[in-house]
Amino acid sequence: MLKDRILRCSSRSHTCKLLTIVGGVTVQAFAVAEKLVALTPILWVSAPLALCWAMDVGYVAEQRRSLDLLEDGQDKADLSCVPRGGDGDSIIRFLRAFISVSTWPFYVALLALISFGGGQIAKANRDTAAQTLRNPPLATRIPASFPPVNPPFAPVRSANAPPSFNQGKLPTQRLTPAPFSTAPHFPTPKRPTALTP
Repeated sequence: MLKDRILRCSSRSHTCKLLTIVGGVTVQAFAVAEKLVALTPILWVSAPLALCWAMDVGYVAEQRRSLDLLEDGQDKADLSCVPRGGDGDSIIRFLRAFISVSTWPFYVALLALISFGGGQIAKANRDTAAQTLRNPPLATRIPASFPPVNPPFAPVRSANAPPSFNQGKLPTQRLTPAPFSTAPHFPTPKRPTALTP
């Protein structure tokens, strides 16, 4: 019975560490997606990871208690008959598990990585925002009153030019006649002289 509890506590302790790793990666992804520019929100988002640390410490303390009972030869089927000790013993076991090398180095290193990565992400987001303010995109730099650009295939027509004959099509130089500077003058042919008999 005690051996099963020891294995169960060890498995749950490893699960807590795995969940903490997944949570740390999620926090970094959240900082990148939301473009956070300060380290403080990143640390607040990663604060719930401390609950996994506390749960892991509790499982390690329970595992240590089961090992002590197993060494004392109290491997009973019903653990309710085994005395649990006072509150002072539980607190001491928790503190011993808290400073154990199986818990604190892992979580301290993980939180340090989260802080360092979050600081680098926040710095990169700040630099990107500052560069965007210095060099806005081209679409935002064009004024609203910018004159429209004629397509390269459309000729420029003067204001007093006659209307085009192809209103439904794009104007071209071949189909649009040039305006006359003066009225056209066509010579009148002479009448042939009548023949007299």
